[in-house]
Parts: sequence; C-alpha cells; structure tokens
Amino acid sequence: MVKGDDQFVSLDRKLTVNVGADFMEDKVWQHNRSPVNTVKLSRESRKILKSLGYSSKAYSTLFSSRIDNENVRYDLLTMINNHGIQKSGKDDLLDLSRLARMNTQAGDRWFYEILTLNQAKVYHAVIPVSDELWSERYLSMIYVLPKSRDSNLQDIESIVAENASLQHPSSFFPMKTVLSCPCDGEVFYYEYEIPTHVSNTNEHMILKVSSGSMEDEKLIYYTVINPELRLGAFKICKGNYTLTYTTLQGKEIWNSEIVVGN
Repeated sequence: MVKGDDQFVSLDRKLTVNVGADFMEDKVWQHNRSPVNTVKLSRESRKILKSLGYSSKAYSTLFSSRIDNENVRYDLLTMINNHGIQKSGKDDLLDLSRLARMNTQAGDRWFYEILTLNQAKVYHAVIPVSDELWSERYLSMIYVLPKSRDSNLQDIESIVAENASLQHPSSFFPMKTVLSCPCDGEVFYYEYEIPTHVSNTNEHMILKVSSGSMEDEKLIYYTVINPELRLGAFKICKGNYTLTYTTLQGKEIWNSEIVVGN
C-alpha cells in the first residue's frame, strides 16, 4: 500500500482491495509506516475469525488494520480462500447460504451478516472474486466495530460495494495515474530509465512520483515495477516532482528530483 492511495494490492493473489478514505489520513500513517499489517493477527482477531467459521487451512489473511480517528474507530480484517469448492464434497469453506445477499443495480453482489461477537459489533462481508467452478475465490472484509456503534453502516457498505465492483479479472492493475491537468493544461509523457544500482535488486519495486515537501507530500503517480523492467513512461502535468523507488514494504531505495515541462 502506498501513502496517498486508498488501495491495498496483493501481487501474489493478483487482488486489489479498496480500503476507503480513512486510510488516507496522515494520522494513520504514523512515521510514514503503512497502516496495514500483513504479518500476524492479534489474539482477538483470531478469536473473531474462529467464531465466524474461518478455517486456517482454507483461508489466508491478506491484511489487518486498526483505524482510530476522532470520528471513527474499527478493526478491519481481510481474508482470501486458498482453494475452491472441493470435488470430494468435504468442504471447509464458509457456508454462504447462512448469509444475506446484497445486489446492486450495476450487477455487483456480496454476502453479509451483522452480529455481535466478544462485545463488538461485526459487519462480515464476503465478495465473490471468481465463480469459476472448483477455482472459486472470495474476498472477505470483516469490520469489527465498537458495540455502541449505531445501526447506520452506510459508510462501510459503500466501501464493500466499491470492492464488489472492483473484483473483475480485468481490474487488477496496481497503479495511480494522471488523467488530466488543471485548466486543460498539457499532459506530458515523462520517460524514465531505472538506474542500474536500483534495478539490480531483481525484485518487484514501487515507483512513485510526488509533489510538495515531506510535510504536505501529495502522491501524483505510482506503479509496481517488475524485476525485468528497465525503461518506462508515465503521464504527468507540468511541475517539479520527487521520483522515488521503494521496496514493496515502503523502504526507500533511491530518489531524484525531476522537472517536467520547463
């Protein structure tokens, strides 16, 4: 996940998760560290998943996160299944028939339930990613809210709906780009060559372009760089920017100042 963008991208799973505007706030990115945890779940989170029926063999965690802002507080757990429905009939996937079904006018759908677990209100959504027989994939988004949270969950449902619309095979492409410039200004194509000392890592990297100082940095463009890539180009408006290469975990590898359109 890149600061300034509201999407978590899993290259391994070829999956994009829209996390919403709460993850864009500076307070969430303390010391520029990503607010998503991809390493280990808390004991409380594991209890929630067990109560919901998630098998550790059948499902993997994409990430977990805690949002604790002035006006909103919740934990978010995201899961993906490791296999489709079993031909043998011995299935350890969730039984979706126990969940309510939501359909949008655009034809998107998900399954959900709202319940109370461990003194918390839980909004549990399961979004079909692929319906291919024996290779079904489901993205689960589990919001753990304070028990005192009111019954209006429209903000959460809108994020789930956004993810339901994202989950199509052609939609996976981890990048943020410039579509137009202010006042109908000219859009430039900036060509770049990755320095040898940067590209010799033979690992995926993130290329991001930002404007402003560190205190008011604004993300303009980013993409994931494949290990074999050496040259590229992106669209951008006239101005002064910082071009930065980082690891997928956000550790800076190298940066340079660039000037476009002068």
